[in-house]
Amino acid sequence: MVREFGSTIGPRGWGKRRQDDGRTPVGVYRIKVTFSTTPGNPGRMPWRRRLPTSTVTDEVGPLYNTWIEEPGRTDGDRPSMRWGFVVDYNRVRLRPGVGPAPVPDAGSGIFYHTSRPRHRWEPSEGCTRLEDPSDMRWLLKWLRPEARPRVVQNL
Repeated sequence: MVREFGSTIGPRGWGKRRQDDGRTPVGVYRIKVTFSTTPGNPGRMPWRRRLPTSTVTDEVGPLYNTWIEEPGRTDGDRPSMRWGFVVDYNRVRLRPGVGPAPVPDAGSGIFYHTSRPRHRWEPSEGCTRLEDPSDMRWLLKWLRPEARPRVVQNL
């Protein structure tokens, strides 16, 4: 073990079955892409800048579970989403129409991100939250693509 972090998951625990069930997925998942609101990649992993307009859609349709920039949106860079990574759950897409289609209503937008300020142990909707943003920054700098990192959740 290199380092240990405090974290929270969905309010209904493990075992995601469908969209908005309040559960966090069980399994082994690769890190699809890291993200931050900084102008440059804080580490070595594939990275994408998160903007105020950034979201991973949860509405069933051709953009379901796809990272898009949504005009008029302003919460994409909220404090809890300033550092993190996207878990490759349900065939998440980083561009519309690129890659296998996600399963409708199976769950979308599964991230590792940080807790909201002053809400350290509040559960997420289905993601995993690290309690301390400095831990997430450390993790993003530590990860190496050549190691093919995975997250193992409740196995």
